[in-house]
Amino acid sequence: MKIDPFDHLVSQIYEAAQCPTHWPQVFELLRRQVSLDGWNLFRANRADDTALPVFFSIGGDAIRAGAQQSYLDYYFSVDPRTAFVRDGAPGQLFDCNRTFDQRYVSRNEFYQDFLIPEGLRYTLGSLACQTQQHDYVIGLLRGPDRGLFTGEDQTLVQRLLPHIQRSLRLMDSIQAQTQHASTAEQALATTPMAVIGIDRTGRLQHCNARAEKMLRDGVPVRMRHGRLVAADLAQRSALVAAIEQCARSSQPTSLLLLQDTPKLQRFSVTLMPTLGESILTGVSLPHSLLCLIAPLDRRRVATARQLIALFGLSPAEARLARAIAMGDTLESHAHAMGTKLTTVKTQFRSVLTKTGCDRQSSLVRLIAAIPVAREVDPIR
Repeated sequence: MKIDPFDHLVSQIYEAAQCPTHWPQVFELLRRQVSLDGWNLFRANRADDTALPVFFSIGGDAIRAGAQQSYLDYYFSVDPRTAFVRDGAPGQLFDCNRTFDQRYVSRNEFYQDFLIPEGLRYTLGSLACQTQQHDYVIGLLRGPDRGLFTGEDQTLVQRLLPHIQRSLRLMDSIQAQTQHASTAEQALATTPMAVIGIDRTGRLQHCNARAEKMLRDGVPVRMRHGRLVAADLAQRSALVAAIEQCARSSQPTSLLLLQDTPKLQRFSVTLMPTLGESILTGVSLPHSLLCLIAPLDRRRVATARQLIALFGLSPAEARLARAIAMGDTLESHAHAMGTKLTTVKTQFRSVLTKTGCDRQSSLVRLIAAIPVAREVDPIR
């Protein structure tokens, strides 16, 4: 069955919503129906006029390799077409020949120094889509030899614009959700807690990397028949009861899990109902619970590099501050570092001064309040 070229083009427009790298193929197909020497599709930030545009497609026989960089470096800021199009209504078609006459073009810096030397002259453009944060602008270009866009050309492009608008709006939403999920994933990667999403029967929905490791190790929880259970048989009924209570009351519930392998380990478990979107996926999951599990006998504190950046500590002072926050004494730290106790005491006084603390307990509370950032190359 032969597919109508217009219908095929529309189908490719919607494919590009999920895969933005597909937009060049869309314009190649469009070029077969509307003769073009060049084209572009870019996104501009509505809140920041100084931000450079993001191009999803720029191409054509008349577009040389360095044209995009020249445009970004300077000519975007003086392009009269872009300002005119972005001031218009979404979906409104802009014909530069009707807006900028030959007298204007002959005196305009953008046309004379950039567009015409690039072998281009005529533009058919539109504010194809406008979202809360972005303007999406499309430009179809012809050189002087190919001539003006005809009424038939404009009718075809006008038919395509509603499809392009819907595709761009969908693409914008997908990218926003992806960014939301990526940000949440990075935030969860820094937490010392295992974060597990379950439904109200205990079935796993999602979890962060720390929770994945915890489930693999089977301490203090594991999966059994697709449901979250305590690893210790004696505590399974307590966890099941806590899940049921949280699901029934929609109030947070806490319990303590113990694991005796090989030494006694304690874990706090907090269950709470989710509100709105999942922090792990950005997707609304009604009737879900979050299970937060944290080891009570292992303390994660801010890295030495964080303490250096925050308070201007020296590497030796940062190591001392971390050791104190983890429960070491000045004497034990001096012994571990092979340093005189008098030197460590001097470092400690400097740490208190730089952090604005008046005693050791204040320093411990201060460091405990700092979110921990992972390091690839920690300062030792």
